[in-house]
Order: sequence, then structure tokens, then C-alpha cells
Amino acid sequence: LPHPYTPPLQAMRVELAVFAGLALVLQGCGSGKSPSPSPSPSPSPGPAPAPAVACDSLFDACAAEDSTDCQIPSTEDEDKYPGCNAQLKTLFADLKDKVAKEDLAGMNDYVAGGLAGTALKKATCLTALRYAHTSLKQKCPMPLPPALKDLDAKKSSFSLFTLGDWGPTGNNPGCPYSDKGCASPCRFSMFANIDRIPDSCSTLFDRNNGAQQTVADQMAKAAQDTPPTAVINVGDNFYFGGLSTPLNFAAGVSADITMDYMLNTSFRGVYLENSNDPDGKLKVPFLGMLGNHDYGGAGCLADWQVQLEFSKIEKNWVMPYQYYKQRIQADGYFIDIFVNEINEDDCCGTDDHGICHQKLCAAPDYPTGTKADEQECMARAHTVFDRNKEWLEEELKQSKADGARWQIVAGHFSDGHALDEVKQMMISAGAHLYVGGHTHKQAWIPKGSSGSQGMDSILTGAGGGIEFEGQNDYYGFGAIDVSKDKLGIRMIGETGEVRSHGEVTHPSLVEVLVDSLV
Repeated sequence: LPHPYTPPLQAMRVELAVFAGLALVLQGCGSGKSPSPSPSPSPSPGPAPAPAVACDSLFDACAAEDSTDCQIPSTEDEDKYPGCNAQLKTLFADLKDKVAKEDLAGMNDYVAGGLAGTALKKATCLTALRYAHTSLKQKCPMPLPPALKDLDAKKSSFSLFTLGDWGPTGNNPGCPYSDKGCASPCRFSMFANIDRIPDSCSTLFDRNNGAQQTVADQMAKAAQDTPPTAVINVGDNFYFGGLSTPLNFAAGVSADITMDYMLNTSFRGVYLENSNDPDGKLKVPFLGMLGNHDYGGAGCLADWQVQLEFSKIEKNWVMPYQYYKQRIQADGYFIDIFVNEINEDDCCGTDDHGICHQKLCAAPDYPTGTKADEQECMARAHTVFDRNKEWLEEELKQSKADGARWQIVAGHFSDGHALDEVKQMMISAGAHLYVGGHTHKQAWIPKGSSGSQGMDSILTGAGGGIEFEGQNDYYGFGAIDVSKDKLGIRMIGETGEVRSHGEVTHPSLVEVLVDSLV
């Protein structure tokens, strides 16, 4: 069956079979299964984590479906959710029926709610339980994030890169430069929200229009000297509104943004196949999360689950859930990185920063757009954040008990009430560093300075997807140089220079120094 999301024929190389006989074809996808990472050393011993149970052991509706990586906290049981099994069966059957009939309108709320994404076109036990919990008044328990295998840095010191707000729009024909004969295609997103659009092709145009590629080139060059073990990608991966749901895509909403464009052109082609990286030193896991624009921004609600499904297609795109933990083993110690869903502050307004209201999903911006259910969207945002906080609090405790040397917490936002709550949890748990974006700037924000909220922080929101915010700001990325005793921070600009730097000393060394002075 044809589908409006099938990439253009000229971009097709390798076919990946998907649900209901449809085909998604993406460059280099192979079987669609990510190769297993190399074995890592076992984590340091600590108290055993609270046991979890397999989802299909509690709900037989899951036994007949894909229940891979689906676990539920052992504190939950089927008696707490008497209608869950029937609800799951209804969701699986109804989605399959709508996909078979190509009922795009009937699928719209399902896709906007993350029941299924366009890449795999099927619900799993994990996505069905999450949908029932977050969109249907918690009729089922919330599943846990899938566990990831440890990464192995293979040495006692290593680097992480940070990147945010990088993904461009397509080559929009409505761009004010489309008729000016500029040498490079017009990305349009660069100049959508500012009042200083140059009158013609210029140095200013080139700097802004090519910003994502310029930053990626500097990342690739930096990787030759200090290859990163991973990249912390803080979201807003695809402006302006992620990937449209099938209904809105068919109606022409953001029709220039396809899966092929997102994964091949905007991600693989820019970072993983960068000409400045002949040995593939930047081909490392990008530990990703969703930003407000990945949910749709202020436009029509997007297919955000597709970005999680990319993890099944591209091994260096890591986003198994809206929140999750990645452990990295080093020689003699390990660190934990906690990725979080911190978009609640942007969920429920009625202005240009209201994801659920979908202000722009109407004339004149998207006159053919169809809004998804606003109330379900707001319920999802609040519920996911509540479950994320509960998870983070327990995981931070368990991480300390396991003996993690460093704890790095990441989320899309760098300010706001939701982040205040997360940073208070970090302070209580003794975590060490926060990494965020959303604000289109690059900055090292040491604890105690304005905007730190009491926590050493990196702002890495000027990756090139949309123009940086201040006259004296710049595009760039961050680097965290990790050793057992210190985190070295470098904020690197678009020409490769270090624009600011700092360090975080491990608290144990600070205590020793204080004791010696006393």
C-alpha cells in the first residue's frame, strides 16, 4: 500500500520491511536491528535494584504482540488496573484496523499520542501501555524505560560532546530567498522569527543558512583530536514541527520534512558522514531527547514516536524512550547520564509556546491542518513529567548506591518551573552537572551564577537549527572532558575556537581540600 511518508525514489537505497506490507526505505538501514555494542565491564556492585516484571507476564494482550524491552515496576500488578488487558486488546485491534483501511483521520490521535510511529507503523506492548497510562486516564501502568547496554570508554579519561537545537527545516519553497539565486538552498528556518533578514544573498545569509553544517564540521574536526564516547543531544532535532502525522502530511502540512530527509539528510549526512571525519570518529551514540519542536512546536501535533523508532534503524541514534539512563564505563569508575522529558512548561499555553493548543495548526499558517486532541495532549505532558520525576528520583538514588562517580542529567529546557524541580532533585541527590538547550545560546553556567539554579550547567542550544538569540552569541557545541576527579567544560564556537570554559571538581576532592585547610 502506498503511504504519504515513503521517501522519494531517488533517495532509496536499502529496503526495510515494516508493518502491513508497507515499506520504508532509508539509506544504510540494513535489517533495521541495531548491532549489539561491545561488551562492557560489569558495573561496580551495589544494592540490587527493585525488581521489575515482564509486561507480557501480567497482561496476556501483550503476549500476542511485540513485548520486547517492556517491563513494569514490581510494585504494580494487574489487580490495580482491572480494565487494562481489555484496553490493550482494543488499542492493538483498532490501530491495525485503521492502518489496514488507511484511515488517516482515525489514526491521528493515536500517532500524536505515541501509540505508533510512521517508521514501524505498529503498536508494541511498551507504546500501548504508555498510551493507556498517559492519554487514557492511567488505565494501565506506566512501563519502565528500556535498559541500555553500558558504553565502554576503554580508558580513564574520555570526552562527551553536547549539541542542541540543530535540525533544519526542508528547502521550503516559501523562503524569501528562493528567487534570489543564492548559491546554497534556502533552509528558511534561520530567518523565520527575526527582523533582520538580509535583502539578498550575503555573508549573513551564508553564516545562518549553513550553521548546522558549520557546527557539525567543527565537531568532526574536534573529534580527530578528542574522539567523543557519545554526544548528548538535547532536542529540537527537526524544526519547525518534527514529522507530521500521516493525516497532516497527506494534507500538505510540512510536506518537505520526510523520514528520509530527517534521518539521512539532516542527521546521517551532516554528522555521521561528515567529510572532515574520514575515520568515523564522530560515528558514536547520539544520546537524544525530544524538544518542544519535535512534538510539533506551536503547530499541529507531530509524530514524535517516529524519532524513538529511529533507534531501531540507526545504531548511533539513541532514543529508546522519552526518558532513560545511559551508563558509561571508564577505567576504574563509571558515570551515569540521565535523559529526561522536560517539556511540560511548554505544553499548555495558548501562545506560540503552547504545544497542545496547536495555535498554528490553522489558517493562515496551516489551513489544511487537523488538530489532535488538546486535552489528551495536556494530560500526557503532565503525566509523563510526573512519571519521569518519580523515575529520576529512584534512579539517582540507585546510581549512587551502585557507586557512580559522576551523574549528568540532561533535558531540553534550560529554565522554567519543570527544570527547577529537576535541579532540586539533583541537588538533593548530589548529582553533578545539568545539560540543556531550548534557548538558542551556548554557555557554561557555573553553580552560583545567574541562571544556574544552584547547579553547574551547560547551555548548548545553538547547534544551528535556528538563529542564535543575542547579537553577541554564536553557534557551536560543547565538550565535557571526563576524568575521575574533574569534568572539564569547553564551549566551542562555529570556527573551532573555545569561547568559554570551566571545570567541575568531584566533591570528594573538595572535601579533602577543606579538611586539609581545617
